Amino acid sequence: ESAAQREEHQRAVTNAPPTAPAISLLWPGVAPGEAPGRPVAHIDAAALTDLGIADLVRGVPRRHASTITNILSSPPLDAETIAYRQEIAADLLATPSLVAALQALLPRLVDLGRLNAPEWRDQTPLHQVIWRLGQLELLVDCVTALGEALGNPNLTLRSRGLRSLGDYIRTLAAEPTFTHLMAELPRLRAEAERIGSVTIGVNLDHLLRPVAATILSVNAHRFAGESLLGRLLGRRDAGQDSERGIGPLHTVPDRVPGLTDRPQPLLHPLFRDLNDILASTARTIANALGQYSRLQGGFLADLEPELAFYLNGVRLVERLQAAGFATCQPQLVPANERLTRIIGLYNPLLALRCLEGAPGHAECSQEIVANDADLDGQGRIAILTGPNRGGKTTYTQAIGLAHVMAQSGWPVPATAATLSPVDGIYT
Repeated sequence: ESAAQREEHQRAVTNAPPTAPAISLLWPGVAPGEAPGRPVAHIDAAALTDLGIADLVRGVPRRHASTITNILSSPPLDAETIAYRQEIAADLLATPSLVAALQALLPRLVDLGRLNAPEWRDQTPLHQVIWRLGQLELLVDCVTALGEALGNPNLTLRSRGLRSLGDYIRTLAAEPTFTHLMAELPRLRAEAERIGSVTIGVNLDHLLRPVAATILSVNAHRFAGESLLGRLLGRRDAGQDSERGIGPLHTVPDRVPGLTDRPQPLLHPLFRDLNDILASTARTIANALGQYSRLQGGFLADLEPELAFYLNGVRLVERLQAAGFATCQPQLVPANERLTRIIGLYNPLLALRCLEGAPGHAECSQEIVANDADLDGQGRIAILTGPNRGGKTTYTQAIGLAHVMAQSGWPVPATAATLSPVDGIYT
């Protein structure tokens, strides 16, 4: 582009309005990764163990299992947050194509999170440039993929969270800075990849000792090493002479104990000069990248654990439904009603254990007995009796899990449920 176009673009970037606030999929009105500042139910470590929360996410990749366990361990109390999450879960369950697109996006969000971590120590300027270039390429890739997934004209999204995220992504993708970055990235990547190797000339004295060296050129191609014996025996590819060496050259320490006490005067100046040349090349690319400093991928990386939470909840529900088990979105009533009314309740951990050990699915849904739970103003204390290993723990655990899953936004393992949010679960 012309200098005038560059100047116009820089003016547009400088005067661009602040980027729209990021959207959390767990907490309405809060950016992803930020503390919600909203009350959550109390579930201590012993209760978490008794409820088997960790078993609910067994088989999930370790990175996501701990995140999902933490989210399930702190279910919100306010009806707005619970309804906000239920809407998102309902949208995902109704649109398998969106689930597949978001599942494919997760690994790229993980990579984006790694690139947004603090940079390595002792990075050269060229390393820093490549690092930042990778950040921006992944950012463009993730924004494009997320925009296509949420902007699919065949989707009808009803949840506030996913609709707000889609609006935000479309706003970001339409910003002049972002569109200019998309156009510039191929050129900047080509500029960075132009540094494939350097050609160094070394002068030798009459004893063939290196006494001086100079950098002849910076090349786009890479050199491949080959042993001297291989060269003498003719083991080389035709037409590759200009890109192959007769042997690798490695750096050596200044002093080699037992071998020589004489320093190697050639190496340090040579590598210092080489670093200066690469730094100069990096500086050119860094100056071009500087105008995109406002574009950061942290907000998308923070979405990754939230998306993993929903996607694994959807996976659990789909697995249960495929085996013939019922699931339902519970109806929430005010907390002061203190109501727990569940019809056709079963323990999802028992169902999962059965599915893991059964060759077929139909047997599990037939073997596991569903029960009802009814605690309200007519009776808020239940005394459950029966023989050992008769199912008392499995039944009471199922009631606790139903509350955890309902308040976290997931469907519950039952035919129907009407629940009041609880401020604590004790076992």
